[in-house]
Amino acid sequence: ETVLHSGSVRIRLPEPLEVDSEMPDLLGTPKRLLMPLFQQGELEVRMRGDGYVVAQNPPPGTALEPGMIIELYLE
Repeated sequence: ETVLHSGSVRIRLPEPLEVDSEMPDLLGTPKRLLMPLFQQGELEVRMRGDGYVVAQNPPPGTALEPGMIIELYLE
């Protein structure tokens, strides 16, 4: 079977990850987009695995405070 198309494909780029005073919902976020969390000098980020976030602690909406530990599990 042959598929014809215009020769251009539009790909939607993911929005940059922003971290402010609350923990964002990171489920489904690829590892490469998690770098803004590491740039927050006040937070300790621990990642286990590779791929995409499948679980996180603390949950989305939790107020972030200096010294907090963020745990991300990826598959």
